[in-house]
Amino acid sequence: VGPTGDMSVDTELRYWCAYSFPGVLQTIGAERWEELREVYHSLVQSRTNTVKQTLALSLHEVAKILGEQLVETELVTVFEEMIQDVEAVQIGVIKHLAEFLRLLPEPCRVSYLPLLHDILNSTNPFNWRLRQSLAIQLSDLVMLPPPHLLYNTLFILVMTLLQDPVASVRSVTFHGVTA
Repeated sequence: VGPTGDMSVDTELRYWCAYSFPGVLQTIGAERWEELREVYHSLVQSRTNTVKQTLALSLHEVAKILGEQLVETELVTVFEEMIQDVEAVQIGVIKHLAEFLRLLPEPCRVSYLPLLHDILNSTNPFNWRLRQSLAIQLSDLVMLPPPHLLYNTLFILVMTLLQDPVASVRSVTFHGVTA
């Protein structure tokens, strides 16, 4: 039983807390993160997919507010949990993946890029929207690693997307490859 004693009310309350969280954090600022930290991590651990999906869709915004110093220590573990969650949560993170990764220090950022191909292969083959979300961000993703690491980090992902069975994924990938 949750804080109100009514599970449906508690679920809705958690959803609206997750939805409002970036705005609240923006209002009070990163310097008061400690006051919201426990609430955020409690919401991340929610068993309700709509709460986790909402948080996944705003992970990059929370990261922008917290800044590079706190992102690595506070949000990398959240990112790792969400990227391995159900597809609805995964796609929430993937839609803004380049924005999130850009806020990480370079060594940390580069370490996650090869994993994108693994994520691509571990998802449902019928979920072409997830692949398209990755393909749309290719022009931003290729700017994340240093040029000498580009081949090692993103080449396999790009080649997989260029051979995708869905034409719109291939088309969007082609535009990203030009970058």
